[in-house]
Amino acid sequence: MIPFEFEKRLYVSQRVRVTVILSAILVSIVLFGLFLLISGSNPITAYSKIIKYGFINAKQLAHTTAKMIPILLTALAFTIPYKAGIWNIGAEGQLYMGAFLGAGVALYMNYLPPILIIPAIILAGFIGGAFWGAIAGFLKSVLRIDEIVSTLMMNYIAILWVNYLITGPWRERGGYGYPQSAELLEKTWLPTFGKTDINITIILGLILSLLVSYFLLRSQLGYEIKVIGSNPKTAKLAGINSIKIMVLVMLISGGIAGIAGAAEVAGLQHRLREGLSPGYGFTGIAVAFLANNNPILIIPVAFLFAGMIVGGNTLQITMHLPSGIIGIFQGITLFCLAGGHFFLEYRIKGKKGIKK
Repeated sequence: MIPFEFEKRLYVSQRVRVTVILSAILVSIVLFGLFLLISGSNPITAYSKIIKYGFINAKQLAHTTAKMIPILLTALAFTIPYKAGIWNIGAEGQLYMGAFLGAGVALYMNYLPPILIIPAIILAGFIGGAFWGAIAGFLKSVLRIDEIVSTLMMNYIAILWVNYLITGPWRERGGYGYPQSAELLEKTWLPTFGKTDINITIILGLILSLLVSYFLLRSQLGYEIKVIGSNPKTAKLAGINSIKIMVLVMLISGGIAGIAGAAEVAGLQHRLREGLSPGYGFTGIAVAFLANNNPILIIPVAFLFAGMIVGGNTLQITMHLPSGIIGIFQGITLFCLAGGHFFLEYRIKGKKGIKK
């Protein structure tokens, strides 16, 4: 007979929360180290290279900051609906839809002056992601379709839609066969800081983190979101319109992810292309969990993950490891954090009457 059972927690203290999250991180580091060891690589060497090339080397540090932008935005896109009890697994698709609409404005409205075209691209990115997120919110609130399934499936629809465009009507004329759109005119590129890849959306991302934090903690709508997420029956008795709230939070979160897509196209890659996101939407979920869905804590955690990705990419060259190595680490981390989330909901309790 099993001498223990799981008991649902009525309250989770900050100490327990921090302990569980740190334990999940430690376990993921150990498991990834074992994976490297089994594959014939030295985990100590690998971790030291990730730190050196992700956080210490000046040039790579700029790459880390640039890569932090879409991770930060997609993490925010997960956090807002999560507070309402909705799991938005669709930030990846919302990012692609934002990239699609942002690229469309950059390609076909480039006659506008730079002072108008840049805001128009960012706004188009927001609209594209917001539209995609609102559909999932409608399916959840009105038709009662599980949002995990719908947002996950909609990711593939968005990705395939972009692939259709760049292999068909938007394909670059006279290109070299690689599926991509024509290069955007330089006037449509997002302004960057110096000669780095860091574009102005880093400022927007930081501002959005502050606004989302204030919005969730101080606004009436933020209060209603938390009531729906914690106790839907209480929200109904209080007269809170859950349908409106669910659609709205998915619209806002999808729009934020869409900005990440527009920024990726107009700020870094300067064209719409296949595989424009290496999985930022899913990385954002891990970041949000690791930051305990705190919009302010998401900032340093997004930077940490970006550094791991940039530093991990160097392992392909310096240690001849496969390109998906950091994806494996992220997967292990997400798995451990999901396991940790279980222990935030339940605690282990010894069964009464069991002799030791």
